[in-house]
Amino acid sequence: ADLEKDVSDETFKFIFVIFISSEGKKVCDRFQPIAILFDHDGTLVDSYPGIALCMRLTCRDLGKPEMTEEEVQASIGPTLEERFAELWGPVAAAEAARIYRSHYEVHFLSGTRLLEGVKPTLDALAARGILMACVTNKSWSYCVRQLEHFGLRERMRVVYGNLQGFPPKPNPAMVLAAQALLGETRGVHHLPLTLAALDSDADSQPRVGLGVRLHSVRPVMLLTVAGT
Repeated sequence: ADLEKDVSDETFKFIFVIFISSEGKKVCDRFQPIAILFDHDGTLVDSYPGIALCMRLTCRDLGKPEMTEEEVQASIGPTLEERFAELWGPVAAAEAARIYRSHYEVHFLSGTRLLEGVKPTLDALAARGILMACVTNKSWSYCVRQLEHFGLRERMRVVYGNLQGFPPKPNPAMVLAAQALLGETRGVHHLPLTLAALDSDADSQPRVGLGVRLHSVRPVMLLTVAGT
């Protein structure tokens, strides 16, 4: 409850909600996380407008039918290569990803906005000494540049993303690597009290293969503010 002294009412509600599991059960009565791992798209930023635009442009360039809103939504989470292979097969996936990235390079900042409440939340958590990292299936370079653009990069001890050699989530390798690096800053091999703020069922799956106490939860207030 003393978090209320650090943040606004709206942000405090978000912090309170992220200590509730995705099944609606309390994680515990008193839970002081050592570290929080954040997803990027849909958790820290609303990147849907830019992604939707670049998906439309990619379909146009490839002569494919324009995607429905549901198909665009399903494209947020997996890697581009995975999503395009699912839509059009592995042969077309590499070229589709190349075309998409050429458009996204133009629109990845103008088509993205910071979700309400994120910055004061991260500032309050940092003031309490909680370690933070970003683990995402988004291309690492785009994620880092968006974090820098919105003034969030300095809050993240590490950012891991696609095209860095990690298999994409739900494989737990990226999450484990972030935990290990954050653990080094505290002089421990792993961080047993780690909380993950995620926005999809696929993102929450890495916890199954971790073998450590990772509480995977949804930032309900932020998703509600974003209207999703």
